[in-house]
Amino acid sequence: MLSRFTVQNGCKVKRVLPFERQDFVKTKRFEQKSRVKVQVRNCSLLFNVASSLALLTGHRLSMASMAGDNSTLNVVGKEEAGAPDVGYEDPGDFPIKLPAYWSTTEGIHLIPDPTKLTTMQELLNSTWRVKYTRDRKHAETEGKVPRGARVINVLRVENHALFRSYCQRKAAIRMKRKGSCERFEVATQSFGQELESDINEMYLYHGTNPDAAAAIAREDFDMVRVGSAVGTMFGPGIYLAEHATKSDEYAQEGEGIFMGQCALLLRRAVAGRVNTVQDKGDTSMLVSSGFYDSVCGDRMAAVGTFREMFFFSPEPVYCEFIIIYSR
Repeated sequence: MLSRFTVQNGCKVKRVLPFERQDFVKTKRFEQKSRVKVQVRNCSLLFNVASSLALLTGHRLSMASMAGDNSTLNVVGKEEAGAPDVGYEDPGDFPIKLPAYWSTTEGIHLIPDPTKLTTMQELLNSTWRVKYTRDRKHAETEGKVPRGARVINVLRVENHALFRSYCQRKAAIRMKRKGSCERFEVATQSFGQELESDINEMYLYHGTNPDAAAAIAREDFDMVRVGSAVGTMFGPGIYLAEHATKSDEYAQEGEGIFMGQCALLLRRAVAGRVNTVQDKGDTSMLVSSGFYDSVCGDRMAAVGTFREMFFFSPEPVYCEFIIIYSR
């Protein structure tokens, strides 16, 4: 049974009703809330307290609410370890509005788009910031930061199944936040005229090699393997960047006809309510708690390098363009 105890700095966790693991009544959708309330007057310590509580009870956190100086979290059961439970309602079936420049209505298509060559070159130029980070020493550039990149080809990705999943998550975030998303601007802001800024829809980069780019565009990220190549400084998730230089650190040259050429994915992303952190550590709890939809790791503010955006499931991101380039 969970006993009453107090944490310093104004954080208090108290037992509301007798609580044991068997008190949870598991249902298919796990709608029944627990009998534990966490009250935190110092919100900066909220997630430390919440994480400890979740570990203690063997359950996870969901659907947090904030009011005045107090914050409340409810602990709920989970169906299986690691299963995401971010509290999004099903938006139901609705017609998907395709981008006006798409040329197909179903299936999966990777279409060369020479009309975007100049636009993508300008975008890379404007987001190419020559700045060294520790990740650069593991890149193919042998620790040197390239002065720029030359766009060779642009492919538009029209994957209708993945785009539908992305649009459904956008609708779910809109339903959940109800206009409460604080504006979050990124360096790629100039690109994309059809973005929904009220829920912080944006374009972000991801660096890879040409073959892997095509595979990701067709099948999306394998969440089991994310971070296996470059690590997970802020937790296991999909890492995207607003500066092309940062994503170039992880890009690799291809083989055969792609020798000497790298790939950047330009992905739509719906960030919703964003939480910004500077310190390293697993930030997935910030999203799985229900408080936020995405996390920004602001190493630019911390050490003067770059910001990265983190998403802990594939639904909030969609790969729309593959940029083939040389350094």
